[in-house]
Amino acid sequence: QSTTTKHDAPSECPSWAWPRKWKIPSWVSLEQPFGSSPTCSNLKSIDHMAWDTMGVLLAVARDRTICIYDWDMVRAADLQGRRDRARDCRESEWKIQPVIKFELPNPVACLVWNPFDLDELAVGFRVSGQLRIYNVDRVAHWQSKDDTRSRCTPPQKTYRMIALSRITGSVNVILFLNTDTVLVSIANGMVYRWRLASKPVLVWRYQPPSTVMSMAQIGSNLVVLGTLKGHLCLLDWTRYAKERSFSNENRPVVLHRFVPHERLAATSEDASLRKRMGIVKLRVKTTNADCEAGNKNWGRCHLTWVTQSGWILSLALESPTIHGPCIVSHSTSRVTY
Repeated sequence: QSTTTKHDAPSECPSWAWPRKWKIPSWVSLEQPFGSSPTCSNLKSIDHMAWDTMGVLLAVARDRTICIYDWDMVRAADLQGRRDRARDCRESEWKIQPVIKFELPNPVACLVWNPFDLDELAVGFRVSGQLRIYNVDRVAHWQSKDDTRSRCTPPQKTYRMIALSRITGSVNVILFLNTDTVLVSIANGMVYRWRLASKPVLVWRYQPPSTVMSMAQIGSNLVVLGTLKGHLCLLDWTRYAKERSFSNENRPVVLHRFVPHERLAATSEDASLRKRMGIVKLRVKTTNADCEAGNKNWGRCHLTWVTQSGWILSLALESPTIHGPCIVSHSTSRVTY
C-alpha cells in the first residue's frame, strides 16, 4: 500500500499570484468556438481532448464543434506562455488557430484517434448511440475548396458511420483492436464489436453486469472491460457463438468476470465507498506481446485503473490461473489520475 499527498491550489487565488516556490503551471489558450468571445457568458468549455498516436495532432471537442491543432503550434504557444508568466505577465495573449475545424450534427460524447490509421478520428455522439469515423485528410481537402465550409458538417464521403436504428444512449468508450475491428460501449449497457468496411458489419454484442466505462486490449485476442459498478470482464473478442438457439445474434467468449475491490477491507466496511468504485482510465501496464487464451500460456499481465472515488488500483493476471487469486493494491482516495 502506498500513500501519496496531493496539494490543491487556492481556488480563489489567480494563477499569477500563486506562491513562487511552486512550479509555474503551463497552459495554452485555444481559439473559441464559432461566434464566441472570451468574455461571452455562454462560453462553451472543452468537453473532450485526444492526441493522436504520434502526438502530432490534438483534437478538441466543444459541444458540436471539432477543432484539430498541430503540435508545433501548441508547443510554440506553451513556450511563449511560459516566458510571459515568468516575466510576471498575468495572462498570455497567444491563442492557437486550429488547422481543421468543422461542425457535427450532435453533441460529442467520446473522441478517439484510430491508432491503425492516423488520418481517422472516431467521434461518438450523445443519446443517439451513433459513431462516425472521420478521415481528417478528406475533411481538410473538402474544406480547402470553400473557406465557409468550416462552419458546415462534412459530407458523407468524408466519414464512415456506425449505427443501429434501435440503439439509444451515449457512446462511452471506443477501442480500435486492429485495422478492421472496433469495440463500442454504449450507455445503455451494451458493448458491440464492429467489422470496419465500406459498410460496417456488426459481429457480436455483449451485455456486461453494468455499463462499461473503460476498455483495454491485452495481446492479439483478449480485451478487458471495466464497468460502472467495478466489474472486470476478460473476453476473447476473436471467439464467439450464437447467443441462443435459432438466434442471429452472436456473443463473445467470456473468460472471467469478477469484482476486484471486494478483496479490499475498506470497501467491505464502507457501503457508500462501494458505490463509487466504478472503473475508469483502465490501462495495461505490462504484458506479453502476443496473448493466446485456452491451453497456451499468455504470460503475466498487470492492469491499472482509477475508480470514481479517486483510488488507483492495480491487479495482476497470470495464465493459466486466470480464475485464481488476484493481487490487488491501492493508494489513498486523495490521489487523482
